Amino acid sequence: MARSVGQHHGDLRRALIEATVGLLEEGERAPSLRLVARRAGVSPAAPYHHFGSRDGMMAAVAEAGFEALAEVQLAALSTETEPQDRLAAMTAAYVRFGADHPAHYEVLFGAGLDAKETPDSLRDAALATFERLVEAVRACRPELDAADVRARARSAWATAHGAVVLARMQAFGPLGGDPSPEGVSDEVSKAILRDVLG
Repeated sequence: MARSVGQHHGDLRRALIEATVGLLEEGERAPSLRLVARRAGVSPAAPYHHFGSRDGMMAAVAEAGFEALAEVQLAALSTETEPQDRLAAMTAAYVRFGADHPAHYEVLFGAGLDAKETPDSLRDAALATFERLVEAVRACRPELDAADVRARARSAWATAHGAVVLARMQAFGPLGGDPSPEGVSDEVSKAILRDVLG
């Protein structure tokens, strides 16, 4: 029987987000609040109580995704000490994150979201991941001005994002090289490093 909103359900908001992600990863392109409630085993009112609307729920899912990406970035950075190695590790981890969480990754970049309804907390979470990349680029090229550093960081992000999309399309196999997430992430991180240092 579904629990009411008032009943103890641990972190209900987190459970609802995880239920949404699970449905997305199973191929449900636009999970409804009712379907998410059913998956989480709670009353149909629970998602409305926490998110207000489906757009609010999807924004929360995207924000949680950026928070997870931030954890991946920090973990990758902690494995290296040299600036170039830190940048390579972080960009490789980004590609693997996108490959490991394809449906959730799509939501990070607007799939199922109304751009006009994007909350500040989601924008802040997204910007924080980008600023971490900016700092990694700046550490590799401290002589560059701020605009050039940010331009190179945007290019690095675009390259990594493009690699995630192409890997999902299984487009790397015909191009040669290792089409596995590990192979693609390694190749792309090296390419990004060459671009940043060039």
